[in-house]
Amino acid sequence: MKFFAAVAALAAACSIVEARPLSARETSKTFGVLAIRSGTDLQYASFYTSDGTIKVGGTEDVSFVIKNDVLYVAGTNDIVYVDPKTRQVKYGVSPPSGAITKTWSLGSVDLLLDGDVYATVCGSSGDYSLYWGSASKYTGLCPDGSDGQGIDTYVAYTTTSSSSKTSSTKTTATATPKPKALAAEAAAPTVTVLPPNLIVPAKEASPTSPLHSQYTGTVSSVKSSNAISYISFDVPQLKSKAKACKLIWTPPSKGSLPHHFAGEKSFSIYKIKSPIDENTLTWAKHPARGDKVATFDATKADSAAVSCSWGQKEQFVLLPVGSNDEVNWFQTNNPLTGINFVVTD
Repeated sequence: MKFFAAVAALAAACSIVEARPLSARETSKTFGVLAIRSGTDLQYASFYTSDGTIKVGGTEDVSFVIKNDVLYVAGTNDIVYVDPKTRQVKYGVSPPSGAITKTWSLGSVDLLLDGDVYATVCGSSGDYSLYWGSASKYTGLCPDGSDGQGIDTYVAYTTTSSSSKTSSTKTTATATPKPKALAAEAAAPTVTVLPPNLIVPAKEASPTSPLHSQYTGTVSSVKSSNAISYISFDVPQLKSKAKACKLIWTPPSKGSLPHHFAGEKSFSIYKIKSPIDENTLTWAKHPARGDKVATFDATKADSAAVSCSWGQKEQFVLLPVGSNDEVNWFQTNNPLTGINFVVTD
């Protein structure tokens, strides 16, 4: 608890590199997009690419990047555009004449076109097509003549690496750091806050289906909804020797981010005995747990010391504590929320 308070104090006083809202022309960060429509299967569903169209609800997370007000599928030359006749959101290397390709930008948490969110989906569960237009302005927007379902969007920042979901955050214990000094060479200790590179759930309801890495973590012992989450942190290689490592838990503040806690609202963390493979990990086939690290109350900020080494992957599994527990959260850097790994050197 004291350590977490110290990190917060350092963040307030010092220079920080962290995930944040991006300007429309910034190109160094990629992001994924989630749908927000409470009480439906669209809640937290990912945007993904499929045969030239953008869809909502897939299990694969697809990243995007904005360059000069144009939205691209990250790692490709595919431009995301809106068909001016149908308002359907599509992508391709050479959008057709008249296609709406700009001006895309990012708000504090959402994806914007010309400064507004007018996202609508048409279709059924698992096969929602994305359209950009409000039902009030474009009646009968969907191919079947219906108005579709309006959604909000939530942007989740990533690094330029395809395997990373969020970027690391560093704070130094000096109010006037030297801009060009390497963290390892600084006289004062450096606190490095590492978000998970992978959050891979395993659910009893999908015993043999890999769910891959996601932006949300889930732990549940509720009947018919049993779930656990595997997490992985890539500890970077620096010259100095790590002095101390901790797992920290930061609960979301009320009303700030999607989350759900029920039952005892707690979870336990264990080391695991074999590496995580997000492409094969399932409820029926997953790494065995090792030594217990800690038990956290999801409603309270907390931390637990763990062993670690620079340049290594540190991996854990999160399990429910009671017989009716449920802990679901959305992992973000800004504000710092969820489970993170902290190294002091």
